Amino acid sequence: DKIATTLQQTMEDEGCKTLSITSINENDGKTTVVANLAINLASRGYKVCLVDADMRRPAITKLLEKTEDIKVSLNQVLEGEKTIKEAMLPYDNGIELYLQKEGIAEPDKLLEAESFKSFLDKLETEADFILVDTPPLGMLRDAEIVAKNVDRVVLVYCQDQTHAVDINDATALLENAGTTVIGGIMNKTRKPILSTSNDS
Repeated sequence: DKIATTLQQTMEDEGCKTLSITSINENDGKTTVVANLAINLASRGYKVCLVDADMRRPAITKLLEKTEDIKVSLNQVLEGEKTIKEAMLPYDNGIELYLQKEGIAEPDKLLEAESFKSFLDKLETEADFILVDTPPLGMLRDAEIVAKNVDRVVLVYCQDQTHAVDINDATALLENAGTTVIGGIMNKTRKPILSTSNDS
């Protein structure tokens, strides 16, 4: 809730609507983070679009248990086969889902196409926030490509698994792509061990 509040205030203060959530490594929990942010913001009365741009290994569909409900995948919209309206899948509190049912090869070509930018621009005219899940940075270009088309980015990383130099390098990579990294979310943190004077 605190993270959602901070993001809401920052995005509104800066006049931004599109936010990409990415991570440095796999299994850092970015998909869980982006889904929960969408649910939290929608519960406040905002119109939220949640986009699964991880078209290699889509995870939001399974997380939200929507796999069987998907009739049109995001790649079909970007390829011009289907419309945005046909792809929209409603979720709790009025969230609009734009999902990928199955992984595809070379999604970076679709993300680089003008159709992806046009897709986000269309959503911006109708929504308060557009949250985009991407693959981890790693060896793939997808998150960097998406960064060129969104207003802001948030990095998700795990305690004790990511070095500061990796975070700095990831931030530089994303900002060189033309966006602004507005913060990071440390996931899977350990509770601190408190000691007292009576401890042995």
